[in-house]
Amino acid sequence: MDFAPVFAEITALGDSLRNVLLMMLAAIVTVTVVLFEWLIHKRLRQLSDAAVQLTHGDYDAYLPKKNGDEIGDLVGSFMAMRNALHAYYSQLKGEIDSHRHTAAALKEEKERATYQATHDSLTGLVNRHEFEHLLSDALKDAQHYEDEHALLYMDLDQFKIVNDTCGHIAGDALLQQLKIILQDQMRRQDTLARLGGDEFGVLLKYCDLENAVKVAKTLLRTIQEFHFTWDGKTFSIGVSIGVVCIEKQSRDINYLLSAADSACYMAKDNGRNRVQIYQRSNKELTKQKGEMLWVTKLVEAMDMEKFELYSQSIIALEPLENEPIYQEILLRLREDNDNITPPGAFIPAAERYNLITSLDRWVVKKTFQFLKEWTSDREIILSINLSGPTLDDQRLLDYIESCLRHNEVAGQQLCFEITESAAVISLSSAKHFMERLKSYNCSFSLDDFGSGMSSFSYLKSLPVDYLKIDGSFVRDIMSDSVDHAMVNAINQIGHTMKLKTIAEFVETQQIFNQLKILGIDYAQGFYIHRPSPITSLIK
Repeated sequence: MDFAPVFAEITALGDSLRNVLLMMLAAIVTVTVVLFEWLIHKRLRQLSDAAVQLTHGDYDAYLPKKNGDEIGDLVGSFMAMRNALHAYYSQLKGEIDSHRHTAAALKEEKERATYQATHDSLTGLVNRHEFEHLLSDALKDAQHYEDEHALLYMDLDQFKIVNDTCGHIAGDALLQQLKIILQDQMRRQDTLARLGGDEFGVLLKYCDLENAVKVAKTLLRTIQEFHFTWDGKTFSIGVSIGVVCIEKQSRDINYLLSAADSACYMAKDNGRNRVQIYQRSNKELTKQKGEMLWVTKLVEAMDMEKFELYSQSIIALEPLENEPIYQEILLRLREDNDNITPPGAFIPAAERYNLITSLDRWVVKKTFQFLKEWTSDREIILSINLSGPTLDDQRLLDYIESCLRHNEVAGQQLCFEITESAAVISLSSAKHFMERLKSYNCSFSLDDFGSGMSSFSYLKSLPVDYLKIDGSFVRDIMSDSVDHAMVNAINQIGHTMKLKTIAEFVETQQIFNQLKILGIDYAQGFYIHRPSPITSLIK
């Protein structure tokens, strides 16, 4: 059998198979190379895309899996870098946010501090300091460009009655309500400010005097129509308004404020609830400026001990055995030329410019010094006048109580005189002051009783011991039947309330005798004793 053809066929088949296998191997190698290249390219592209996303702050971009090859090592290094960058960025972002928050807080605090420095905390209105700044700008504008502006100075009437009757919370509420209705009357370029207490200022930009007066009258009418209700009580208040023109000739803001204040004071002096234009030639304003000169003189007098205590006797019309010496303490000013100035010359200025409390404090301390030196066995009562503002002086009340507690003075040696008007206006303060000192056996006298319109209704709520009948009734008691009836009525009411009565301005024997017939308890006046230095009591 011939196997050669078979072997030839097998050989040919083997060659064909080898060729096929070689082709398949080449194809596999080619596919493997292409696939390997594609996989490498894909992983590198994924890494490249992740790097691009990282530059945009995306730290969560997809990364190829880590294999144990060079690309895997590159992926690992990339991930480490990404995590480090993420941590650093997070820290940096936190610090930036913290600094941004701190900067915002500082800005807010600065704005708050600026606002508090320029605005009234109660009403939110511009305060006096900022108002003066705005006023200064308006004055410069008027002086440089001859524009005309106006200043209104407003002082509320009867506000203290609300404060004393209902308390400071009610007074604050009134001011807040009033601020709203006043702001409704303001133009956009106008400024309403609270200057302090119950005083307001209005700066009217680009407003001549005629229109300023119209605005002032509108504000006056608005306040008159306003009714404040608190705890079931309704109050009406008024306002006195001073108007001054801001013009090229105006000197400075102190001049403007002083002029507006003077006009406001004159409005009050003329009956309140009115508008007063400042005029340089006005005699009343000249008088008010004269009072301003007293301010320096009074301060100097207290510092240099130029004041002196005088006293005037108050005697019993039906004296008892061992009747105490009863004297009213009076204040006098010794001038440089040795002349003695009575209080009528300087008390109005002291009241106007808030020096009256300092004067009262001086009198109290000097009176206490006198009592410490009193060595007579004779009992003495010294009556000290106190003004309305002094009733709110907690320091003075504490001083008096301290002296009484430490027995530096005895309560029964002291009587404090409060005018009827001061007691009514400062009702709650008066009651508080009286009740505190009554516990030390001090007595109280209601001075000028009958001069007001609410005397009898308020009398029941005040713990007084004496009624001093207003001297205007006593002076003409012999010739005026109405005055006679008033003195008699006040005396009877006082006795009904278990109070002692004192008649002032007893200047003749006839008046003295008539008071005795009416049953008045005490008398005081020139007929009995002219004021003399308190030191004469020791002599």
